[in-house]
Amino acid sequence: MTAYWAGWIGIDDELITEFFAHADDETRHYVIESVGRGLLHGDDPLEEDVIARLFALLDARIAAERAAPSIELSGFGLWFAAPRLPAAAVLRRLREIMALVDSVEPLHMVVERLAAIAVDAPRDTAELLAEIVDREPDGWRLTLWDESAASIIRAASASGDLAAVTAAHEAASRAAARGHLTWLAVE
Repeated sequence: MTAYWAGWIGIDDELITEFFAHADDETRHYVIESVGRGLLHGDDPLEEDVIARLFALLDARIAAERAAPSIELSGFGLWFAAPRLPAAAVLRRLREIMALVDSVEPLHMVVERLAAIAVDAPRDTAELLAEIVDREPDGWRLTLWDESAASIIRAASASGDLAAVTAAHEAASRAAARGHLTWLAVE
């Protein structure tokens, strides 16, 4: 992945294609997660060609996931959490990935990034928050997201976009249905 990230090899290089053709689910998941860790821990902005390469890899893996479902893309949460990637691009891919996998981890970091971009994308972030609540197997974790969820709900409510407001209310209602009433009080 380092050689690919740096541009020394391309997406069609035998090293990449053979790896993804033969690696098991857990190993592919680990690789996707590793790229996310690299994205999180760097401070310097990414060059456009690096971003394009990373999204080409991700798009190829999304296509592979559609053909043969696995756990591989549940490691996308770290990519999503990385502020070095453009918000609109990762939001679109988060929607695609959530249609394919049960969850993306770590969820707390996903919800934090949703909160960070909620003012610019109130409808998308509120809709994704509602979907994440539905998929959360451990309802107690909702408490950990109170501050981020409140930011998302406030941004959606203040947006003037009826669909965003509806999605925010839906997220709070779904949390309440799971016994977590705190988000209903957010204004």
